Amino acid sequence: MLDFYQDKFRFVHELNLRLIKQFSISEESNDQIRLLISKIINSRNITLSFLLDFKSESEENDLLPTNYWENFEFENFQLFEHFFESFRAGNTKFKDVNEIDAVLFASMKLTFELHGQLHFQVLQLENSRNRTDYL
Repeated sequence: MLDFYQDKFRFVHELNLRLIKQFSISEESNDQIRLLISKIINSRNITLSFLLDFKSESEENDLLPTNYWENFEFENFQLFEHFFESFRAGNTKFKDVNEIDAVLFASMKLTFELHGQLHFQVLQLENSRNRTDYL
């Protein structure tokens, strides 16, 4: 089961990097889009703060500066990799995968919900732009 989560967290990391690259240079992103990307990154750090027992750098609703996104995402990814390695070696406060299953599942669920909201916001932005193209 741990391999399943590690694989999904790697997938989300790659997806997040693509989103960060696209929206950090895009003039089309609005505050709602920037907030959703920030929430995705923040929520992963909050999960890590629980798993690795440290104080999170931000709250879920903090709007991060776009130039901070990529570094924070990489930092989160490296910490997840560290956690998975430490867990396998028995060097965490958790001894059984069942102890962390709910936390990892909730983190993935929230991440995918936020990705869905982001997709919806992008569609709304495109639709509002298309409706005024004729003007």
